[in-house]
Amino acid sequence: MRFKRSLIFKVLTLLLLATTVVTSWSKPDRLNADSKKQPSIAQEENALALQSRLMLGLASPREGKARASGAVPLELANQVYHTFEDGLIDGIAVFRGSPRFDALLLEHAILARYFGYEKLCKKIFVESEAFAQKAGLGKFARDLCRPRKEADANSIRDEISATFDTETIKELRIPSWFKDVLSAYVRNDDAQRDRLESNASRSIKLMGLAVLIPLFSGFVFVLLLFTFILGRTSRKYLDAGMSTDFCLEIFCIYLAGMLLVSQIVSLLQYFEIKIPLLPLSLVSIAVLSLLIFWPRWYGVSFNDISVRLGFRFPRRISELLKESIVGPVTYVACILPFLIALSLYALVLMYLEVDPAGGAHPVVPLLTRSTNPSLFYLIFVMAVITAPFVEELMFRGALYSWLRERMGASLAIFVSAVIFAIIHPQGAIGVFPLTLIGMMLGFLREWRGSLLAPMLAHACVNGVTLTLVVTLLKGG
Repeated sequence: MRFKRSLIFKVLTLLLLATTVVTSWSKPDRLNADSKKQPSIAQEENALALQSRLMLGLASPREGKARASGAVPLELANQVYHTFEDGLIDGIAVFRGSPRFDALLLEHAILARYFGYEKLCKKIFVESEAFAQKAGLGKFARDLCRPRKEADANSIRDEISATFDTETIKELRIPSWFKDVLSAYVRNDDAQRDRLESNASRSIKLMGLAVLIPLFSGFVFVLLLFTFILGRTSRKYLDAGMSTDFCLEIFCIYLAGMLLVSQIVSLLQYFEIKIPLLPLSLVSIAVLSLLIFWPRWYGVSFNDISVRLGFRFPRRISELLKESIVGPVTYVACILPFLIALSLYALVLMYLEVDPAGGAHPVVPLLTRSTNPSLFYLIFVMAVITAPFVEELMFRGALYSWLRERMGASLAIFVSAVIFAIIHPQGAIGVFPLTLIGMMLGFLREWRGSLLAPMLAHACVNGVTLTLVVTLLKGG
């Protein structure tokens, strides 16, 4: 009877894995390995937002000329200023005829007016001719760049401000960074412009810090490597507690629950039912953590459950602090190896003419386009608290324990990492980066014996990524 039950859950797990992958990867907004030859509009929008932020920090441009800033001298600022306009003009032709080309035109038009790029304005007016009779973003771009009899910049701005009031700007379906730039131009608010440029300067400083982080990461990585070579560490994984068959059952029900939540959210969107979907997803995912109590139905003690899953933490404060440090330190040590591996991976994708933007999480455009500050905090809670807690329980707790008993630690780390990667919604392009992250987390589970270190490392991965997205692309 036990054998039949085990076989049923194995088959169900395989079917649910396949269904989850197909469902996640086949969504219309996912970009998989078929995205060739032309970069995606989403990728270009993010790149444009980042480039324009750096421009504000480096050249501090104001309507037709650059200003000296604390970052660079005036001569270099002017050179960067004019080079940026040429790059924007060249970029428009690449995306002609693409989906959301009208949005890209509007974003270029906003930058053209803010920076005083007359040559770019003329180019956009010509390119937007197809949108002249259509209401939408393309027509807004054409209105922004339409030649005007008045040569005076203030007269042009006053005319444009009649079209782009606060509500109109708020409703535009473009990343919030461009809305802020347009608002600063229309209002001619020096305080708002200074705030934009101050945020841009912070982005430059952050990028400067990002250059130093890999160096520090390499140092920490070498220290950890020598610690292992000298034999001063040992594996703390405890092969004890409940039967690992229960681990597979927990993981199988978790997959079913995630699939159910995904389908419910899709149905709510399809029927346009006004329910806050992010809070619903957050609560649903958190509730799935209660699946660890599934074996209690069959009389298994919570102590046996927690020992098998690694859901146990040191009781002494000193040991708890030590375990709390290990996860983030290991993450820092892995930054340099990750960067090297991902750089090589990006080169391979470029050689194959595959769009790397296909590996972006669907939450990125949601973050960059929203002007609702509460959305960021909600996503932050989901990414940095809920997801690390629940996913580590299921992948490094339940799944890893079941795999380890059957194939050993090394192979279990790799297989659990691949499964972790393929069920995420980033598509085929995201499998390699996510597998690297999963292997780091699986290594921590084997090394430390508990889920505390993997949970904190997972939180660091998500938290740092989220911070970079918001700081560099959104302008937060």
